[in-house]
Amino acid sequence: MSEQPLCHERDELYDSLLTISQAPTPTALFERIAYTLHKATRQTPILVYHRTKALKLRLVYGFPPTCPLEAYPHLTSICSLDALAASRLQYYELKGEAGTWGYVAHPASRHAASSKWCSLIVMMAAQRLRLLKVEQLTMQRAKLTCYRQQLAADIRRFAGIEQILQHHGERLCQLFDAQGIALMRHRQLHCLGDCPPERHLLDALDTLPNEALSSGTLELGGLCQGGLVARLDIACSAPCWLLLFRHTSPLKQPCSLSGPVTDWLPIEASMVRELADDIAVAITAMEVAYLNQQLTKTNQRLQALARLDPLTQCWNRHYTNMVLNRLISSDVTLSVVLFDVDDFKKINDTYGHSVGDDVLGRLSRVVQDTLREGDHLGRWGGEEFLIILQETDITTSLPLAQRLCSIVSTTFFKLPFPVTISIGLTAKQSGDTVRQLVERADHGMYLAKKSGKNRVVIGE
Repeated sequence: MSEQPLCHERDELYDSLLTISQAPTPTALFERIAYTLHKATRQTPILVYHRTKALKLRLVYGFPPTCPLEAYPHLTSICSLDALAASRLQYYELKGEAGTWGYVAHPASRHAASSKWCSLIVMMAAQRLRLLKVEQLTMQRAKLTCYRQQLAADIRRFAGIEQILQHHGERLCQLFDAQGIALMRHRQLHCLGDCPPERHLLDALDTLPNEALSSGTLELGGLCQGGLVARLDIACSAPCWLLLFRHTSPLKQPCSLSGPVTDWLPIEASMVRELADDIAVAITAMEVAYLNQQLTKTNQRLQALARLDPLTQCWNRHYTNMVLNRLISSDVTLSVVLFDVDDFKKINDTYGHSVGDDVLGRLSRVVQDTLREGDHLGRWGGEEFLIILQETDITTSLPLAQRLCSIVSTTFFKLPFPVTISIGLTAKQSGDTVRQLVERADHGMYLAKKSGKNRVVIGE
């Protein structure tokens, strides 16, 4: 019997080849090649098997969808090239960008078209498949470049790994045709999307071979099959990992497209490696920013401790004395108020030191609320306080001191009697030292105590 052109007409063959060469996606390509071969082989089922890196075959597409595979049960159980060769199926090699991508097969038919025409169709499909993959990878790399720029711009926005996944996890899954993404840092696993159970992931990471500890990537197997892992180069005693996952579940209906093929191409692994480097930089930057914040807060606390009294939160004696030393030698007009709490020992002895501390704390807040901007309160020692009044002479400072006495005596301190203060007041004189200035204020306070307390006396 003489050979007949495919589909009985050369024009129909050319149309089929043109349709295959213009397939926009791998799925559309499988549909068109399967449809053409199905018609050429007089309605026999067409199967597409993908060859994995482990040299296993996996059924990824079948045509037509209503194909009665019950008549061909051996088609769905083929998992190796030897099994395919022994199956008596007619099959054709489908070459990809890195060797054999898989095989197109169909049961032998008495009315099968010429083998050379089927080979021509598969060869055309292989060329289109390689071109589609190149286009996909080119677009994927361009998107990854844009994403890396965005990640670098977003570093300051993130406070932790959870925010990286929240803001970028879904986009990364789309970029790498993955269903799940995970990051592990300090033995804490953070996942987004469809990932294996945590215990399986931790077991897989704990048993990674030594080559995974280098700067490369590694595909996972077993219960984490379909995963690609890359180490994050971060200074840490325990390894840190980036993981991406693709579905590996078998076909529920063999005569339908099962989803993306799970193998990771070398160029994809390289891109994941680049992504891991960027994420490592982002995490490092976040940790440096966090450490800087902690250092700033620590320095602020140290500065506060160096000048503030911890109980009253006003200046301590050391800082108050330092400011007085600076002002005493300047041309600034200066007055000093020195006061202490009347009968404070009685408060401590009767109600305890904790109540006495509460009185001092509340007193400090009341006085600071009364002072003007530019005036400063310092704890001079025990229940004694010193107020620095800049640009103020005795004439203007005396009413302020008297007002302080009145405000304190009318403030409720949770005691059955009012709390009062005795004040000594003085102003800077030519040639004064800090010691002389404070001694005059202290003498005024002594006279205020001696003359009945709860009053102001100017120290001479």
